[in-house]
Amino acid sequence: MMNIKQLEYFVEVAKTLNYTKAAQQLYISQSAITKQIQLLEDELGNQLFERNNKGVKLTLAGEIFLKDALSILYKIESTQNKMRDFKKGEEGHMSLGYVNGLERTALLERLHEFYHTHPKCQVTYDSGISYAVRKKLLNGQMDMIVTHRYLDDSLYNNIEIMQFPMMVFVRKDSVYASRKYFEECDFVSLDIICGNESVLKENIQSIGIDHALLQVMGNHGVAILPQFSIEYTQFRHYLVGIPIKDKVERIYAIYKKDNLNPLIEEMIKILKR
Repeated sequence: MMNIKQLEYFVEVAKTLNYTKAAQQLYISQSAITKQIQLLEDELGNQLFERNNKGVKLTLAGEIFLKDALSILYKIESTQNKMRDFKKGEEGHMSLGYVNGLERTALLERLHEFYHTHPKCQVTYDSGISYAVRKKLLNGQMDMIVTHRYLDDSLYNNIEIMQFPMMVFVRKDSVYASRKYFEECDFVSLDIICGNESVLKENIQSIGIDHALLQVMGNHGVAILPQFSIEYTQFRHYLVGIPIKDKVERIYAIYKKDNLNPLIEEMIKILKR
């Protein structure tokens, strides 16, 4: 059966038109290269070289086969290079899910850096509420997700990549707007629209960031959200955030431990910066 070595030997003889020189270039004996060319000709059912006292030249069949041989060897080399790049995390594809609102963090800047350092790689994205992106990870639809909800499952890695102070967001004309900070004991006096399980012990409603902030603007209460919630938005003109003492929002990159996609590790290196 035809093999890569036979193709390489044939191409080298076709380039040099000399068995001795081809053997020297390939660091093998002339008898070995002659035998492999004969086996190749037998398999193809065509003579590839004309041999006489003056030397060697390609037959018409050899000229036709040379084009295909070069193409096959090029494709093999290209595939080998791709596999090496993939193993090193320089080429490939991964799917990434993230929780709505993280566009307001350094996430976009770091993804841009990933594209800059890994120009051959492709990333597909999906976003949504934490439950939705986590479900897609568990169903195998995502290689990795970025979320604030820790996944307590021994099959998955939770890598902390960012953290933000938790804030109480109020209207700028609120009686609370001048406060320097809140403590947990202050929560009993607040009309909390939405909150986070890392801060609140009670099961407060979980709604979208913008929805919650719009309700705060409408003077329907306060929202407990991470610091980035009003970044790069018009909300910063109407709302103010007051820090909650000793409380932070942790953001995790979560992926299945047996997922061998090398781009996961490459992505996490950049997300952790």
